[in-house]
Amino acid sequence: MAKAPQRPAIRPIAEGDPIESPGPVPPMPSLAQTRVGKSLHPGRAGTVKLLRRFGAPLLLVRYRYDWTGLYRYTTVELLVGAEPVTRGNGPRALYAVRLDGNEPSLKAAARALGGQWDPQLLRWALPGHAIQALGLSHRVELAQVTRQPGQRRARPR
Repeated sequence: MAKAPQRPAIRPIAEGDPIESPGPVPPMPSLAQTRVGKSLHPGRAGTVKLLRRFGAPLLLVRYRYDWTGLYRYTTVELLVGAEPVTRGNGPRALYAVRLDGNEPSLKAAARALGGQWDPQLLRWALPGHAIQALGLSHRVELAQVTRQPGQRRARPR
């Protein structure tokens, strides 16, 4: 009696293992001709191999389907860079930032870059360029304060 062929042992994918393609893939149609079936964040089922492949820059995995439903396209969204914004309203807009009482040198630097204490918010109002220069983006508590510090709110009539 002939022996049945043995199946290869299944082992977990190790870092550096090549990810095999199932074969030729038809070109993806335009995005208007596809629909998104699922959008998954890294770490969820369906993203593990891609997370191993792309690592921390992986932001999102999308499964798209062509209009016939015969082909599924896996797309990824990667973070490829981050730079401070230098145009538009971001650098000039005011943001509410918490500065602790035991940081007088930081307060002096904020004041020198155009920051002011806002008594109504109980926070420092700093322009975006000052936040970038001082590295305070992790302390922003309210994006884009709509009035200048010290200005009174308009009363409704």
